[in-house]
Amino acid sequence: MWMIYHIINRINQWLDEKLFFEGIDPRILTLKKVVIVAYIAALIPVIFMTALVWHFDMNTLLPYGFYLIAFYTIFIPLLFFLKRKIPITIFIGMTYIIVVTFIYTLKLGGLTNSCGIFFGSLATVIFTAIINDIRFAIWLSIIYVVTIILSGILQPYFQIPADIPPDKNVLFFTLNTTWISIYIIAFILFFILEQTKAEKEETRRLKEQDDAKTQLYTNITHEFRTPLTIILGMVEQIREDPDKWMHNGLKRISHNGKTLLHLVNQMLELAKLKAGANPVNLILSDIILYLKYLTDSFHELAQSKQITLKFSSPHTLYFMDYDPDKILHIVSNLLSNAIKFTPSGGQIEVSAKAAPHGQSSFTICINDNGIGISKDKLSHIFDRFYQVNNNTNHKSAGSGLGLALTKELITLLDGHIEVKSEPGKRTAFTISLPVTQEAPLTEDLSLSQFSELLSTFTSIPVIEKTAPLCHDNTDHAPPIALIVEDNSDVIHYLTTMLDQDYRIMTATNGKEGYKMAIKLIPDIIICDVMMPVMDGFEMLSQLKNDIRTSHIPFILLTAKADVQSRLEGLEKGADAYLTKPFNREELLIRLNKLIELRHTLKERYTTLTPIPPTDNKALQREDSFMEQVRTIMEQHMGDEAFGIDQICSETAMSRAQLYRKFKALSDKTVGEYLRSLRLKKAQELLKKTDLNITQVAFEVGFKNLSHFSHAFLEEFGYNPSKARKD
Repeated sequence: MWMIYHIINRINQWLDEKLFFEGIDPRILTLKKVVIVAYIAALIPVIFMTALVWHFDMNTLLPYGFYLIAFYTIFIPLLFFLKRKIPITIFIGMTYIIVVTFIYTLKLGGLTNSCGIFFGSLATVIFTAIINDIRFAIWLSIIYVVTIILSGILQPYFQIPADIPPDKNVLFFTLNTTWISIYIIAFILFFILEQTKAEKEETRRLKEQDDAKTQLYTNITHEFRTPLTIILGMVEQIREDPDKWMHNGLKRISHNGKTLLHLVNQMLELAKLKAGANPVNLILSDIILYLKYLTDSFHELAQSKQITLKFSSPHTLYFMDYDPDKILHIVSNLLSNAIKFTPSGGQIEVSAKAAPHGQSSFTICINDNGIGISKDKLSHIFDRFYQVNNNTNHKSAGSGLGLALTKELITLLDGHIEVKSEPGKRTAFTISLPVTQEAPLTEDLSLSQFSELLSTFTSIPVIEKTAPLCHDNTDHAPPIALIVEDNSDVIHYLTTMLDQDYRIMTATNGKEGYKMAIKLIPDIIICDVMMPVMDGFEMLSQLKNDIRTSHIPFILLTAKADVQSRLEGLEKGADAYLTKPFNREELLIRLNKLIELRHTLKERYTTLTPIPPTDNKALQREDSFMEQVRTIMEQHMGDEAFGIDQICSETAMSRAQLYRKFKALSDKTVGEYLRSLRLKKAQELLKKTDLNITQVAFEVGFKNLSHFSHAFLEEFGYNPSKARKD
């Protein structure tokens, strides 16, 4: 059974490879496969029956077998190469079988002496179900019924051929009826199975589409929530202190308002395209000048990210028909994506050229050396409800509308787009447009009329660099807050909220944030979820599983407000999950409470007594770290030269990392804790052993007796000699 299934599966895969061509409807592909398999299945018994006819010298019936063999032999290969009008071609082939069968039914003397061949026509009529077109089924049924009626009416006028005696007629009637009946039953069972399979596939497809729509709406919500956070936040700050925030706040409100407008425009464009309400308005003008203008409009945005952007073309000018508005949306969407996913120092090139003489097409290519797109995503990136960057490594705060709109617009212009990409190296989008010169000539196209629309694509966020962090590790230094967010306006808003109480450091993606967290060991982290390179969930997971940073309070601040995202964040160890637009007071209270909670936890590690057991997994990780450091100290307690450098070496941490981690947990420096641990051990030795004070001092790493006595007095409030007396 497994072998049969394996063979069928291999045949199905082979047919898929041979019959597939770009743009083929999946239903047509299935139709071609079913017809080819069915005709091959019919050809085998037809050859066998024709051989029997030959053997019994039934010369009247013999040509009928040859006609069918010739039909199947020609028609099966034809289906491999045919790309258009496949249903009508199959209908014509079926009509041919019915007509030929009718003719030979009459030649054999009518229905009763037809050797059962008219059952082949019945099988053909039943087979029309695969075409899934009621018109073909009705017409073929009418033709079949007419042939049966005519065969009955005309039977008295035809004589039975001498080479078809009753015994041979009965034999072949039985054989033909049997194999055709089996063929019909097999087809019906196959059709039922295919229908069941198709229904399951349709259910799966609808579910995937529904999930994709849900994801799309989630992403759109994210796009709305982020600028709304800035707009509402800036309004609040302007209301509280208009003199301080009016100028800067209005700039950020304007920028984020344009971001919202851009998103709404894209949604409206897609809706109009779907409804067929977006006409093409062609003009005949110099497209090279126009493309150069569009590219130049993005130079400032590219420079803000330190990206080189250039335009090239072998033509000084090139006049052709094009729609300026739609070309603007196409090029702007692709350039926006290229700038978004190209790192600082990268390069983007827009090139344009006409095809060689004799070919009426114009090509626009946008190349970048950004993060690239994996091969398994390339075939889906233009799907309306598919988002390219929905994997962990390349999350992006985008709605996924841009590429879908781009593809729709290019199709509307009778053009074609293809993409080639190497992950981590480059991406190239190539647009091919038909060249015509029939629209009204427009030599003096006013480019300034497109500036307002372009501004929704080229608006540059107001970026203010964070001041370098002052490495002040004193007890009175404000705590360090690390903000990880890819939206510069959100970073600015959070910075203005927190810079009075925290030392602020910022990162624009999870990978950069992770590196900074490892290096700085901040007191608290505020992180977005949807970011490029590494998302917030992955950064959270890595930091919580790293002993150097596992203790740091982590707030996920994001527009992903669905329950699943919230549960995922909390499960990975987030201490709080706030959705945009967030309440300013709530965020500040959360921050303060988390800092206070860490202060209460210090009581657990400040004491020199053994750490009590706990079921809390987060505490167990920190318990393990503190016990590791304490064990290292106890093992080297008698070594006066032992210190922080040796502990750093054994814990695989830098001095700064060890200092900030240990200080955050115990409220003591490593040196202070080591000294207290040595003195606590000395106190125990003085009380429980007969060692003299000098021996005890040496035992716990003090080689200077005066220094030991002074430290002991400072720690416990009495001299070592008094501990001996007690």
